[in-house]
Amino acid sequence: MFIRRKKGGCKGAASSDDRIIYLTGADYSNSGSASGRTGSRVKQGRLLLTSILFVMATGSIMLAGCTAPTSNSASPSAGVYGAASPAPSAAVAPPPSATGRSTAVPAPAAASLSDEIASVPPGPLVAVSLDATADVQNNITINVQKASAIDAKAETPGEISGPAIAFTVSIHNGSKSPINVDSVVATLLQKDGNLGMPTTSDPYHAFSGDIAPDATDQGTYVFLVPIGDRQGLNFTVEYLAGSARAQFTGDVP
Repeated sequence: MFIRRKKGGCKGAASSDDRIIYLTGADYSNSGSASGRTGSRVKQGRLLLTSILFVMATGSIMLAGCTAPTSNSASPSAGVYGAASPAPSAAVAPPPSATGRSTAVPAPAAASLSDEIASVPPGPLVAVSLDATADVQNNITINVQKASAIDAKAETPGEISGPAIAFTVSIHNGSKSPINVDSVVATLLQKDGNLGMPTTSDPYHAFSGDIAPDATDQGTYVFLVPIGDRQGLNFTVEYLAGSARAQFTGDVP
């Protein structure tokens, strides 16, 4: 009787040849007596035990040889399919920050989607020339301090660069109570009936807060206007919804 161990039980096995382990090598046909057969069995038992121990030791060596490599033995640059992973790209420097506007733009008044804004009919129109002062109501006066032709520069997403006019507006509160100017609205109507496109490009600066009694505040409103369409302009300022509106008519060189 014998046990045959085949070549290479697994990848990386220590053995490179076939081995035959003889467990019993006795020939019963040559045993001439019972005592001889008994002695032969004892020898066979010892040989069997020795063979089993040898097989166990050899199996332990084979298992050790079949152990999968640890993660530390793998190349750190190996990819899923054994290919080298690409080297990390160099850090990309962030683009230089854009130059911010020189004048801060105040945030709009707080509101929510559930708020219901009641419509207010427009107030009376006080029409004056571009260089005059409009007395709208309650000793509150509005005038255009300056109307300047500028080249507007787009500073925020959605803005457009181009020829424009900047209107610097002054509101004087000659009444005895503070007036709120958070909701001042300025519009520009060209001679052909087209509206000037408002923009928040510099030097735009809207009115905000309150104007105390006998105090004056200024704001600047910018509109994109083609150079050839600057005659017969109508610039309108409404300091409070439903109040009298000041309309200034004239040309801007």
